[in-house]
Amino acid sequence: MNTISSRLGGLLIDVSLKSAAQLGKYSPKGRTLRSQLEVTSDLQYVDGSNEIHHRLDVIRSERFSGPRPICIYIHGGGFRILSKDSHWMMSAFLAHQGFCVFSLNYGLAPKYRFPEGLGDVLTAVEWVADHASEYGGALDQIFIAGESAGANLSCGVTLAHCVKSDWTPAARVFERSLSIKAVSPACGFLDVSHPERFDVMEPPIRKLYRDRMKIICNSYVDETRAREMFASPLLWFESDAKPDRPLPPIFVGCGSADPVVDDSRRFAKALKKRGLDHEYVEYENAIHAFQAFFWQSQAKQFWHDQGQFVRRFIDDLVVE
Repeated sequence: MNTISSRLGGLLIDVSLKSAAQLGKYSPKGRTLRSQLEVTSDLQYVDGSNEIHHRLDVIRSERFSGPRPICIYIHGGGFRILSKDSHWMMSAFLAHQGFCVFSLNYGLAPKYRFPEGLGDVLTAVEWVADHASEYGGALDQIFIAGESAGANLSCGVTLAHCVKSDWTPAARVFERSLSIKAVSPACGFLDVSHPERFDVMEPPIRKLYRDRMKIICNSYVDETRAREMFASPLLWFESDAKPDRPLPPIFVGCGSADPVVDDSRRFAKALKKRGLDHEYVEYENAIHAFQAFFWQSQAKQFWHDQGQFVRRFIDDLVVE
């Protein structure tokens, strides 16, 4: 597939998903989900930048007062598309559970290739550490979450927090010794090092999906860097490498009909081998990023399951 066709395909998917997200936002159920929320939009987390990809939103529920546990949410979209705005439903669910949610944009491929997007995310994490208290966030209780590409990046934040690195954005996060209590990388695309694996999966996945996986990987990272721990964090978790501080508890949720479900299965096995406190839930016949379909029973079950896991480590959450 040539570059022009690839970009046109990505643009079409981006527009379609953003349009669907907006329709859902103003549907009756979407209006209900968005009710009683306080939203502070488009805060710049990079000094002197006016770029859209350097913005974040803060979302809280009006039902809760005082400092609230922090959730830093990192949207998915194959590292190439979508934004914090398309993922409004994720922030809404988390805010209703009692989090002060910081939902962020970051630089997207192919314009911003690895490690630039993750560098933006880590800069946003530092901004949250410096400014969360101004928006009612409790820095002693931090939860990192994301889906798809955002799951990969949430694992990147986890590794930056737990593993010493010479890469400046990660080293700066490590030095802060943040109070990260739990992480939830959902439906994660966690290994971008060999997209050809999708050609030999059993049962086979559709060629359309196989082609998209290759486009995503090639757009996001140079082949020579694809096995680095911040590009393909799953490979680090599967290795014998040791963290420099304890890894936080991790919740992994994925649908059985997700083309990248094998990454979550491998991740769960790696976490078990490491003896890490974790939970893996696979939702029967659920598709990629199914938790965005907030009106469906499996999406509601995901938010319940994730919340029940996280409340073991973070106080004062409401999980229905």
